[in-house]
Amino acid sequence: MNTAYSTLYIGDLDEQVSEDMLYSVFLKYGQIFSLKIATDLNKKSRGFAFITYLNKTDGINFRGYFKDF
Repeated sequence: MNTAYSTLYIGDLDEQVSEDMLYSVFLKYGQIFSLKIATDLNKKSRGFAFITYLNKTDGINFRGYFKDF
């Protein structure tokens, strides 16, 4: 099976946003392969995350939906 992943950068996150919260929001756009909020050495959010969709088209569809935000 040839799977093409699609990774998105999500920025300007409030420090209260959790990976579970992001997962529930972004899951409706496709199957998520991985999701990680960047943190500092003290585990405090750095305000951005990376979300990787299993299928490239899911990430493309998401980008198209939110291109004007």
